[in-house]
Amino acid sequence: MYNKAKMWRLYQGVNPAVGITPFEERSRERVLQADEFERFFAALDLEEETFRDFVMLTLLTGARKSNVLSMRWDNLNLKSGTWTIPAEQSKNSQSQLIVLTEAEMEILQRRNDSESKHDIFVFPSNSRFGHLTDVKHSWSSFLKRANIKDLHIHDLRRSLASWMASTGANVSVIRSALHHKDVKTTLTVYARANRQAELAARQIAQRTMMELGKAESVVALKRKTAAVEF
Repeated sequence: MYNKAKMWRLYQGVNPAVGITPFEERSRERVLQADEFERFFAALDLEEETFRDFVMLTLLTGARKSNVLSMRWDNLNLKSGTWTIPAEQSKNSQSQLIVLTEAEMEILQRRNDSESKHDIFVFPSNSRFGHLTDVKHSWSSFLKRANIKDLHIHDLRRSLASWMASTGANVSVIRSALHHKDVKTTLTVYARANRQAELAARQIAQRTMMELGKAESVVALKRKTAAVEF
């Protein structure tokens, strides 16, 4: 804050925060687990339509919460199936073009056929911004209903990246899908998500090695171990 004030010539003194060690930031690793999806979708089906559509679009597109909440009809092309997030609304100040999937298009087409098509925003609200802004209470109630703990809305974005990685998508594809400016951010997510793929690869390698050696050595090893333990 003081550095910015000095840059703007609003403050000329010494920065009182110089020399203070900042708290260590730990990035979150939480994503939706395989055993949580059934409860997640079952509980979501019982939610009000607007909240349900917001959550689904956030999960499916991997877009940031603020971008989904402020989604405008004039930034959507339902004929070509694309969504453009303008540079001024993007975290890295670069516009983003998202090619919409069939599931995403189904949600948007339904909302477009409803009364919401008369509004500027896909998720209109009486807030001062004109669109939905606060879903904390709804999100908290939803998680309680789904019996899912410690899941943030932003974790849905990480969940998409994680499952893309675990199903074989490479780093460049994930980076493009999540619109990461710094590839290091994508690599961090990819490395964490790739643990399951690593586990599966190790298991395949282990089974192969065991099958190749089971005729003589493995059987002999088991017998020798058993004899020693006896």
